[in-house]
Amino acid sequence: MDHLLHDIYPLTQQILDRYDAQYLGSKSNPTPMRRAKSLEDMQYHLWTLWEAMATHRPALFASYMDWVKTTLTSYGLDLDDILASIAAMRDVLAESLPASEATTACEYVEAALKQLASPDASPYIDSFLTRDAPLADLAQQVLRALLYGDRRLAIQLVQTEALTKKNVKDIYLYVLQPVQREIGRLWQMRQLSVAMEHYCSETTQLMMSQLYPFLLAAPPHGHVLVATCVSREQHGIGMRMVADFFEMAGWESYYLGVNTPTDSILQTVIERQADVLAISATMTFHLGFVRELIAAARTTSTIAGTKILVGGGPFNLVPDLWKEIGADGYGRDAIEAVQVAGQL
Repeated sequence: MDHLLHDIYPLTQQILDRYDAQYLGSKSNPTPMRRAKSLEDMQYHLWTLWEAMATHRPALFASYMDWVKTTLTSYGLDLDDILASIAAMRDVLAESLPASEATTACEYVEAALKQLASPDASPYIDSFLTRDAPLADLAQQVLRALLYGDRRLAIQLVQTEALTKKNVKDIYLYVLQPVQREIGRLWQMRQLSVAMEHYCSETTQLMMSQLYPFLLAAPPHGHVLVATCVSREQHGIGMRMVADFFEMAGWESYYLGVNTPTDSILQTVIERQADVLAISATMTFHLGFVRELIAAARTTSTIAGTKILVGGGPFNLVPDLWKEIGADGYGRDAIEAVQVAGQL
């Protein structure tokens, strides 16, 4: 499939030309801005399909297409329009790829098309905030404060909880984490602007910084963690929570943030003599960067023995994916990540 990576832009052009000819017909031509956005979307479709095929996990592409359906229909696109563009992708790949790869690609795309067209496939996503969850009232209050743009109130709410209950783990798990997921859901359903979603995410990171003095760290045991998000990955709140949980468990923790270059990650692992390298990827189309980072670590003699832990959306969807990627283990959440690292 390496040739698909090199030919991805010409393929997107071919697919959209096919879509325009077969579906748009006499309809008005898309504006240059709409055409550019469609090209970008199709490139993400192809990247995700390639990663699903590379790891032999059709569920990764099917899940991504569910996300696409919810997002694009929320933004006003017609489902038939979406299905037609994916059908054009299938047809062009059938003609452009070698026979064996074309067969697999068409199987993955066809399965996703059937799933998208199913009347049982609702684009609605249930809320991540439930009444019976621990600290449910606090989570609702924090969410309302964020949506009203009241950063001071949001910070005050979590600080008061930390002062009275002395349990930052619960605030992370039952307040900040579900609230951040709910923010993402509201954006996906077009009930929240991109700007407001960014504001809420930045405020969440500020709340975590304000909570840092309340972390009750266990006595240090000498183990070192380097935690990072791969190149181009922009979602880092989850991995920052993981790094803080490691620190609370007595680890010396170094969180490197989002979109970190591979060379810088490896250099930090060497300098800090890390026992574990934790890698996060939220989107399936970033799995290639995870694979490259792991391969680079394995071939760097001074850190070849460092244990590698992975986590994020694709790994939660397919729990044994970490084996295919070449990692040593996987954590569904911060608590499980600490447990697995301890076992490694």
